[in-house]
Amino acid sequence: MSFIEKYKTMLAIAAGMIAVVTTAVTTTWWLATELSQIRVELSSYENDRYTLTMASENALREAMANPGLSVPDPRHPGEYFQVTIGD
Repeated sequence: MSFIEKYKTMLAIAAGMIAVVTTAVTTTWWLATELSQIRVELSSYENDRYTLTMASENALREAMANPGLSVPDPRHPGEYFQVTIGD
């Protein structure tokens, strides 16, 4: 009786265990990489905030580009920018 015939079942179990361990390690590495990427994206998102100054500037530009249109003033809720042309 050869070695393979004698230990066929044990070799099959060992091969299966190696496959499971390899899959677990690979999955853990992949998850760690993905979580790291999410942290990087979140930190860049926190740094790219839309500030009140930027909102006010955009509102004023919108009012200047569309004379006669009332644009809400982000600094003062309830008030509006309105640009008129002429006299």
